[in-house]
Amino acid sequence: MPSSKQPWRTAGTAVALLVLCYAVLIVGKLLVGLLTAVLAYVVGWTLDCVGPGQLVTRMGPLRAAVTGVFGVATVGYGVVVVERPLLALALALLGFVLAWLTAPDGPLARLARWALAAREDLRVVRERLVDDDQPPAEND
Repeated sequence: MPSSKQPWRTAGTAVALLVLCYAVLIVGKLLVGLLTAVLAYVVGWTLDCVGPGQLVTRMGPLRAAVTGVFGVATVGYGVVVVERPLLALALALLGFVLAWLTAPDGPLARLARWALAAREDLRVVRERLVDDDQPPAEND
């Protein structure tokens, strides 16, 4: 019975074996198959480390679905038509990373929010310093 703690191992291993079998049996390129299989397994491991639930939450369901369709279409086209599965997986991974980075709650958006908050804090500090430097008003 497969472990429920790490389901990515079963899926990652299955995808890696399918890619390897395709590359060796149909295309006849062992090295490309091995590299692509390792890349597929590493992608599964990376998704497990980041947490798939967090990805969909941060990306939003529509962006996650569109990214998934793009990834499947890219890999399918790269494997069937172009016969470059490694390139197809790399492009699908690049599309996923770009979608995650530019998501509304992704790392770039959080970095921008942090920078804006830091700028606002610095503005407040600067105003307080300027107010402290002014001499007290004289009452005549």
